[in-house]
Amino acid sequence: MVYHVVSDSSCDLLHSEFISESVGFTSVPLHVCVGEHEFVDNDALDVSELLRVMREEKASASSACPSPTDYANAFSKGDKTVCFTISSGVSGSFNAAMQGRALALEEHPEKEICVIDTRSTASVPLMLIRRAK
Repeated sequence: MVYHVVSDSSCDLLHSEFISESVGFTSVPLHVCVGEHEFVDNDALDVSELLRVMREEKASASSACPSPTDYANAFSKGDKTVCFTISSGVSGSFNAAMQGRALALEEHPEKEICVIDTRSTASVPLMLIRRAK
């Protein structure tokens, strides 16, 4: 049995910080768009470069939630998965995760996937991830 925890990257948890021999972890990245530049919020994000581009860009920045396919791919890694998303009140991440769950279950109906709208931001999803681990 493979247990897995999934979250969007709003949880601010690096893969290297989630160490477990019995539970896997996947952070599905949000995207930050600044002018013509798109930054993927993952472990390789160059925050200094993001901030530099934000200072120089006159237009407002925007963000995009992970795609349902990104979530479905993350859900395929575990037999039993729990997913924590940033509040559905501020992001489409929960809806994308639910669509990703449906996609994953079409292909693997034996999987157990629970998606939780934390109705909060960074600190609460992080606490829940650590508790689930």
